[in-house]
Amino acid sequence: RLARSASSLARAGTRFWIARPVLGVEGVRGLETALGARYLAVLPGGDSLAPQGEFVALEEPPLAENEDPGALEVVLLAEARDGLARGAPVLFRGLAIGAIASVGLASDATAVEVRARIQAPYAELVRSDSRFYRMRGAALSLDLGGLEIAVDSLQALWLGGAGLATPTQAGPRAATGARFALAREPEGEWLEWKPALPVGSALAAGTAQLPSLMAARLSWRPHGWFARSRSRA
Repeated sequence: RLARSASSLARAGTRFWIARPVLGVEGVRGLETALGARYLAVLPGGDSLAPQGEFVALEEPPLAENEDPGALEVVLLAEARDGLARGAPVLFRGLAIGAIASVGLASDATAVEVRARIQAPYAELVRSDSRFYRMRGAALSLDLGGLEIAVDSLQALWLGGAGLATPTQAGPRAATGARFALAREPEGEWLEWKPALPVGSALAAGTAQLPSLMAARLSWRPHGWFARSRSRA
C-alpha cells in the first residue's frame, strides 16, 4: 500500500526490489537489513508513463551504470571467474569509472565473459588498444620487517575488480560490444602510460574537444634588487 503522496510511483518503468546488504562501488548499502527488518526499495519510472498496479520485483538492485544511456559496454574475457562479481568496480588510476554488470560463461564455455559498463563521461578512455587487468584483492609479503598486506581498495578486496590502462598514443575509441582479454596482472609499461584524453559531462554532450598542444615560454622578474629573471617552458 502506497501513501497518497507516493501514488505516482505506481507507473510503468518503476522498479522494486528487496533491500539486502550490498557492497558496491559506492560503498555498503542496506547494511541495516542484516539485523533489522527488510524493506522494499524503489526506483521511480517516468512521470509521463501509464499507471500500473502489478510489478515483478528485481532479484538484485539496479546498477547506477545501467541507468546511464550513454554508458559504454564492453566484454572482458577471463580464464576463470576468480571472485569477480556483479557490481565490482572498473578503475582508472584508482578511480571508479564503471562497474561489472554481469559474469557468466561464454557461449562455447571456453572462457568467462565479464560485461563491464563504463560511465558516459569516461567512455573516451577506452580505446581499441586499451588493456584490462584484474585488480588484486590483497597481496601478502613477509620479510624482516614483518608481515605486510597490500590492498587496492575495500571494494576490490570483497568484489574483485578490473583496472584499465590506455596507451599514451591511444588508438581509436572502442565501440559498444568490443571484446578485450582480462589479464591476471598489469605489465609494467601499462602503469606508465599517460594518455591525454578528454573526460567529463561536457564531452558526453559532444561539446568538448581536446585542444591542440603548442610550445610556450613564460618569463618574469621577481621584485627586488638582487632577484634574477626566471622562465618556464
